[in-house]
Amino acid sequence: MKDCGTIKKTDSGWVVEYIKHTPHAGLSKKGTGPAAANGRRGRLLFFDTVQLPIHPSSINLCVEGEEVKFSEELDLTEKKVFAKIIPYTPRPHSDQLIGWLVGEIIWLRKLDTHTERNLIENIVTPEEKAEYERLDKIWYNGTNYGNQRVSEEENKIQWNAYRNYAKSLRIKYLPHEIEYRDWAGYDITNMKEFFTGINSFLWNTDHCSYTFTKDDIEIKRDVCLDANLLIIKFTLDDLVEKENEK
Repeated sequence: MKDCGTIKKTDSGWVVEYIKHTPHAGLSKKGTGPAAANGRRGRLLFFDTVQLPIHPSSINLCVEGEEVKFSEELDLTEKKVFAKIIPYTPRPHSDQLIGWLVGEIIWLRKLDTHTERNLIENIVTPEEKAEYERLDKIWYNGTNYGNQRVSEEENKIQWNAYRNYAKSLRIKYLPHEIEYRDWAGYDITNMKEFFTGINSFLWNTDHCSYTFTKDDIEIKRDVCLDANLLIIKFTLDDLVEKENEK
């Protein structure tokens, strides 16, 4: 259960002070009970100010007078309930949120079909697909999950053979560069946050074969149309790796 309270320093140590709501059943069937004094039937809430000691793991988060969210944690060793502070997580910058949405659009419009999965299923020759699957099977069988386990060093060699073959197929068939263009009905004030949003979405797909940098993003202002033209250049990540190896 999560609640909110205020951090306070007392003689006995750090505590979080909060208002605890205690429900009461209210009127009985005969019309008597705590709620009768208020002239109504139904639930009655009691409000009590409670101080809960802060868990030792949260002491470093204590700031006098600061409002925090916390959860009640039962410490079985000391047989008492502590307040465990829930650290504040800053909300993403608005340009980062826009970037996340733009990343989804780019993925669906441009990059979703240029993946290794689609390449193996729909583009390569039957012979190339068979070799890809053969190397994949050899590597997997050599892992701790397979039925032909080998040493860690030998399995690494199998992995490299499998991934290097996959890389050669991607370089052979996939476009080396892809340019995305679209009219943007928004203004970006923080390009770094915008880039982070796009990059985060594409990375989280687990299938994106392309990479880009903040410098690959260009936004051109069309004064006549009163709109922005967004241009992003993507490069096949295998080619970037090769360039870095030189």
